[in-house]
Amino acid sequence: MWPVDAAWDPGLAPAMTALGVALHEEATLDLLVDDLSAGGRNA
Repeated sequence: MWPVDAAWDPGLAPAMTALGVALHEEATLDLLVDDLSAGGRNA
């Protein structure tokens, strides 16, 4: 799977690639929905 460029942070994909880190949104859907439901106060 190839990294997707994040238009809001051009350095994000290269940094994650260099660190060998990947995040699949589908795997964190519950966390993302909870955070959005709380207005981002779960950060």
